[in-house]
Parts: sequence; C-alpha cells; structure tokens
Amino acid sequence: MAYAVLAPLIYMALAQGRRGLSAGLRSAAAAMMIATTIGFMVEGLQDFLPDRSAELLDVLFNVLGALVGLVAVLALHAVGLSKRLLYVCVGSVMLLVIAGVSASTAIWNPAYPYVGDHWHSAYVISVCGVRQPDLPGAPGGVHSHGTDIMHFHPNSPSEAGKNATLGLVFRNSGAEITRTSITLPGGASYRNGDLCPDGRAGELAVFANRVRVKDPANYVPGNVELIVFMFRAVGSGDQV
Repeated sequence: MAYAVLAPLIYMALAQGRRGLSAGLRSAAAAMMIATTIGFMVEGLQDFLPDRSAELLDVLFNVLGALVGLVAVLALHAVGLSKRLLYVCVGSVMLLVIAGVSASTAIWNPAYPYVGDHWHSAYVISVCGVRQPDLPGAPGGVHSHGTDIMHFHPNSPSEAGKNATLGLVFRNSGAEITRTSITLPGGASYRNGDLCPDGRAGELAVFANRVRVKDPANYVPGNVELIVFMFRAVGSGDQV
C-alpha cells in the first residue's frame, strides 16, 4: 500500500509541466524504476539490522504495489481527470495508508512475534538434575527442529502474537506444559508433589533469563532468551 502511493507521487513530481502521452509514459517508467530501486535498497538494508532479514517476496510486493499505483494514476489520467482531482485522490489514499499503519501500530506489541518475524530462544529441560532430550522437530511455525533452539516464525495469526506460547511449542512436539506439570514427548509426566529419586517431593520451575515464569503454558518468549524447564526437588533453589 505504501508503494502504491509512493510511485504515483514520484510520477506526479516527474510529470509536472510535461505534456503528451510519450512524456507521461517516460515519467511513469522513471517513477517505476525509482520506486523499485527504493524497494530493493530498503529491503537490502534490513540484512544489516538486528532481528531483521531481507526477503525477495517483500521486494516483489513492493514492486507490485508501485505498479498498481501507477496503473491507477495513468487510468485516471486517461479518462481526463484533472490534476487537482488526481492530487486529491492520491492524497486521500495516502491518508488512508497512514491511518491504517497507525491503527496497526496501536495494536502491535513488539514483545510478541508476528507473521514475518523469525525469533529464536535456547532452552533446556531437566528432571531431578538429569538433562532430558531436546524436543523433537515438529511442523508449524512455532516449534523446535529437534535441537536446543525454539523457533518462532508464525505462519498464521493462530500462531502469532499472544498465541506464540511455550504451551504451543510443547503441543506441537507431542508434549505438554502447565503451571504444575510437564509431560515429555515420550509420555513421561512429572507433576508437583511427585518424588525425585532422592525421595524429596518435586516441583516444576520454569525460568526465562533467570526470572521465574509463573504460567509457562501461556508465556511468549522474547527473541534470544534462555528458557530453563526444571522438575526439581522442592527447596533446591537450582536455576540452571
């Protein structure tokens, strides 16, 4: 949407004072080239920014938006719309884009991953002092690849935002996590009060960057966190 406004604005600036079909087409071609170049540069710049990456699909969307905007403006020119009304139309669309971006920003929370993000968090699971195998690889956009890294790259709104929880990672891996219990993919389950081999009652404790997580099933990790899942003897105080 932004490029559908940007390209017509560039076109109108270049076409100012020019007359004739050939001059208009040259201005449109130049506007398309400039908008496309900006799209490539902006996307390429993201490769140098933390937590961002360049995506060819985004460039294609930018180019498509610019093309749609230019075709719309040329069509309005072709039907004889005056420059004044053309400016009003483009300005109105620009205001709608600004309003839409403002509304989406108001509801967007940077603490959560959304479709298009790709976050990672390291994790470890231990039971009574014994480290457990990593969660197996699983489909979906919120999962493990069978390593000690969790991946959060939501593919749909059902996996994004507040839905990108540890509980979802566990469910996708055939496991389960609650406030008081942990069930591993193999079916072994440990609940508060179960005994460790030393005879002491155990409890589930989950830490994110050494901070205790009260409700791990609904916890959404930030990017680059260390999550520790421990079923430990009550009062042991271990955090790693």
